[in-house]
Amino acid sequence: MLNQIPSDVIPLKELMVVMAKGKQEEEHLYECWLTWGCGLTLQEFTDVAHEEMTTSGWAQNHGDTVWALVRRSDPQGSILSACETHRTRGFLKQKGGNKVENAWYYGMTCVVTPAQHQRKGYATHLLRLMHYILASPLHLPTFPSEWGSPPSPIPIELEEYFPPAWGTFLSSEIGPDFYYRCLVGIDRRGWEAKEVWQEEVEWEILSSSRLSIPSDPSKSSPILARSESIYHAALPNPSEVGEIKCRPLENHHTRSYRPCCLTLMEWDEPIHTRSLESDSPLPVSVPTRKGVVCGKKPNWEIIYDHHIPSISTMLSRSTREKVEQADSCLNSVFCPDPASEGTSTFAAVRGAYGPQPRWRKFPQPLGIRLRSESSKIAHTSHDHDYDEDSKSGNKPDDIRSPKQENEEQEEKYVNGKEDREEGEEVKEEDTIILFSLLNPQIEDKLLITYIHNLPPELVKSAVEKLDEVVRDQGMDVKYGTVWGLDPTSEVVQAWAALGERNIGKESKISFKDKVRDDDKEEEREKFKDENEVHEPDENIADADSPREERKLRREVKVKRRKGGKAHLYNWCWYVDGETKVLDSQMWIWL
Repeated sequence: MLNQIPSDVIPLKELMVVMAKGKQEEEHLYECWLTWGCGLTLQEFTDVAHEEMTTSGWAQNHGDTVWALVRRSDPQGSILSACETHRTRGFLKQKGGNKVENAWYYGMTCVVTPAQHQRKGYATHLLRLMHYILASPLHLPTFPSEWGSPPSPIPIELEEYFPPAWGTFLSSEIGPDFYYRCLVGIDRRGWEAKEVWQEEVEWEILSSSRLSIPSDPSKSSPILARSESIYHAALPNPSEVGEIKCRPLENHHTRSYRPCCLTLMEWDEPIHTRSLESDSPLPVSVPTRKGVVCGKKPNWEIIYDHHIPSISTMLSRSTREKVEQADSCLNSVFCPDPASEGTSTFAAVRGAYGPQPRWRKFPQPLGIRLRSESSKIAHTSHDHDYDEDSKSGNKPDDIRSPKQENEEQEEKYVNGKEDREEGEEVKEEDTIILFSLLNPQIEDKLLITYIHNLPPELVKSAVEKLDEVVRDQGMDVKYGTVWGLDPTSEVVQAWAALGERNIGKESKISFKDKVRDDDKEEEREKFKDENEVHEPDENIADADSPREERKLRREVKVKRRKGGKAHLYNWCWYVDGETKVLDSQMWIWL
């Protein structure tokens, strides 16, 4: 008979949840290894778990705790099912309120059931009981009598490490249905995976071998080399300029040796066009966008571990202000705090534990940053002042209890309201992109975990910098992915446009195949001049052309994550019911 309850199922009244200890933790770890071993031996997997528990910021002071479902009659016995919780801080503005407060939530993860106990409802019941362990009873329905006695309160000596949860969160690899059925009480819905939280942009990473990117404007364009006056008139401070290129407008390609129009390019985008027959000068000033001067090649900086504290502080303040400004008339508003211990770099740091691929280099880059015009530029670089073997800046002796975290965060915010712009290295106007180079438990891709203040006109430059990071690291990865961006936003549209435009040319014959290395420089320039500057209309096939070329386009997909292995975001709220989550990027995966 279908759906018949197995005869050996233990009645719910005889089950309870305990903090796993000793052998129970080992059993949970073994089941996790069977599911997420990622090719590691059991010993390697155990070593990774030990390193995480002893060194990661998120695990200290019971921040990472294993819970086990066991028989009431044998609380120290073997697990029937088990899970982990990760304690994390966020910002909450309650429905109809104006005040933003610190609110704690817990990430539910590593839910496993030994094979001999599967399909008996134990994992479901474990998670239903976890609602009553983590949340305040004031915000929960009455504990169902058919489940037996309610869970025991957190021991008084541990209370400060388990502040009551306003909500819980999980990332599902098995679709949304199972966790939705893990109800709160008899009939309040469990974890919900809204489609709006599952947005994803996936794009192709391009290696340097596929592109020819000129770095010297005088060599990339003979026209520009012959027009020094135009170059200086358009850009009053050429010493600060990265790359400037001139070319004919696409609708003015001719076979003549003199194009009729000249276009001044900003990172391959036209910002000024004039006829070469005209005597009118180019503009003497260059407009700015978001503090970035048009014509300058953006100077992206690499973010390392020692930059994270100041960046997290800025992101935390910015996040809190977003919650303050959000409308809470109809719903409570919530967003995780990037400054919560270990949160903003969780995916990257966790991916650095255990055996690493050959290409891996430490210290690992954790992101890229573009300073705004208002950003204070440090006179002395300290990029070399870090431990070469360091994988994480989360030092156990720096870890605070949840109460201390709350007090410190509130003090930073209040004290920073008036003078936060003075002397700070990181500004809210800066563009910050955090990433994880490696985390096999998520995907074998470049993982963008957090984006802050990225205007659409910088998307192309940022993606090209990420290409460069991948090349410099020697990674064998084809795609990058970013979660949680609004698909209707200008940023996503700019990302998608990378797949609709030419980004370079791939030659079927190389330059050195055409001109030998010992040929004269002028012959090289002549070859470039004939084949790259004065080329005919690219839509017209030319059988006599000495060089065949085909356009390259990035593969870009804007989609929603669905089904198994999709890491669907799920939330369950205990206070005020429906709550609006302001951010669903990958960094909240913790």
